[in-house]
Amino acid sequence: MSIKNIIFPLLLATVVGLSGCSKNQDDIDLPVFDALGGDFTLPSTLGSPLTLSDYKGRVVLINFGYSSCPDICPMVLGHLSKVSKQLKDAHSIDAKQLQVIFITVDPERDAIDKLVKYLAFFDGDFVGVRGTIEQTSELAKKYAVFFEKQAEENMNYQVAHTDKIFLLDKRGRLRGLYSSGDQKEKLIKDIVSLAEAEI
Repeated sequence: MSIKNIIFPLLLATVVGLSGCSKNQDDIDLPVFDALGGDFTLPSTLGSPLTLSDYKGRVVLINFGYSSCPDICPMVLGHLSKVSKQLKDAHSIDAKQLQVIFITVDPERDAIDKLVKYLAFFDGDFVGVRGTIEQTSELAKKYAVFFEKQAEENMNYQVAHTDKIFLLDKRGRLRGLYSSGDQKEKLIKDIVSLAEAEI
């Protein structure tokens, strides 16, 4: 057998092996929730309106909440802060590859400057978004998020709301819903898979 007959199959096997390692967003073993999610443009803590589609090419985590929330929101944002830190330390995934977006369901009290201060406590890379109550309601419907103001007394009230974490891939498609409970490792694994895959 000639050298050519030996080398060519080896080269072919190498090329096939390398191409098999290259994944894109569709190859990731996560569902695509076509009926949920969608683009939006709203005022943000960046100092200019945030458009979700501008984050194409990055993995995005979205959470709905409000800064006066006494328990659930700080717990979820603290959870996301730990996830973000672990991704940076263990996988070198930073804000260039992952963006956390916090959407307030209490625009009446959550002015942009208040959101800036609130989110800085958890992670300086987190971005807050604040629309009108009508815009927020419309966006919440897109993500099947429930929120409702409770009994009010002199602007002292709470807002009941969905506390899920929404995972979007690099194409802006919803790929997972998570709680802040015992799913940290699963969330990290899924983020890494989407972040490392081609768009």
